[in-house]
Amino acid sequence: MTRNNLGNALKAQALQDTGADAAKLLAQAVGAYRAELQVRTRERFPQDWAMTHISLGNALKEQALRAAGADTAKLLAQAVEAYHDALQIYTFERFPRHWAMTQNNLGAALKAQALETAGADATKLFAQAVGAYRDALQIRTRERFPQAWATTQNNLGAALKAQALQTAGGNAAKLLAQAVDVYREALQVRTRERFPQDWAMIQNNLGNALKEQALRTTGADVSKLLAQAVEAYRDALQVYTFERFPQAWATTQNNLGAALKEQAFRIVGADTAKLLAQAVDAYGDALQVRTRERFPQDWAMIQNNRGNALKAQALQTGGAAAAKLLAQAVNAYGDALQLFSKRDFASSHDIISRNLEEATLYLAAYDHETQSIEEPL
Repeated sequence: MTRNNLGNALKAQALQDTGADAAKLLAQAVGAYRAELQVRTRERFPQDWAMTHISLGNALKEQALRAAGADTAKLLAQAVEAYHDALQIYTFERFPRHWAMTQNNLGAALKAQALETAGADATKLFAQAVGAYRDALQIRTRERFPQAWATTQNNLGAALKAQALQTAGGNAAKLLAQAVDVYREALQVRTRERFPQDWAMIQNNLGNALKEQALRTTGADVSKLLAQAVEAYRDALQVYTFERFPQAWATTQNNLGAALKEQAFRIVGADTAKLLAQAVDAYGDALQVRTRERFPQDWAMIQNNRGNALKAQALQTGGAAAAKLLAQAVNAYGDALQLFSKRDFASSHDIISRNLEEATLYLAAYDHETQSIEEPL
């Protein structure tokens, strides 16, 4: 019993800590739970044994999130095994609520495991995660357990979106449509009035799913979905303000910028330049928090995204403003390349270098006399 309490205290302490200290504390928590299981065996104390396996799985999952390389996949596999062990005792028939809780935790570990895997194995793991969440919802209904239901719905939406990003063709769009539906259902319980932060988080998740769905859709539905994504992000920003939640605000601003840019590419006329200007502003807002000093890689990636929006805005705007916008795009790409070196980030470096080259060619092709941009050779 004392080992169990020690494990709980170490895990709670780790969740309040960061970096290497958190990982060290979680490893100690795992050790405490494993020591406990030497006495609390399945044969003598089956329910305690099952509950300790849940605690062990939770600690292993958190430990994996703070690990790197092969250790991450190894720890997640152990977490999945711990949850499966608990389900040998916590069955649907005998302990429905514990069974549902464990299925929810299992889904989270399987999804994390899938994100560390590739190919057919990843597809299989994502499907298992979705299945675990759907199993949990057999017990965690909206009528009986509305809060647990909403939590699992949000988790299911995240798993469906992740599964879609690993899937090709029409199946991806279908999975994303399911994710959108699941997030909208969760918002029926996690309302802005009662749970403002949860509401904002799900609105951001909904926007991400709508944006990805739009990118895998054709016809008039694309613009409709992107408009809904923009609306979801703007809704989230009603709660995620710069003053109260700067990190969430910056993430949502970056997401909003991406949706506005995609929306602009599918509209003709004056609205195109207007949407691109809004995208540039959203990326600029995100950079107020995601600074080079504190978040160098995020800063560099947003600079690249902002450069893309500025370049597109210049080509849509024309006139004297075009040269200024192109010069800003060149500067943004140049800033990004200060972080994404060829040696350390070869793929990102090559992409941003091509973006910089294109923007530089357009700027060189700008005719100051006619205030127009010639198509570069």
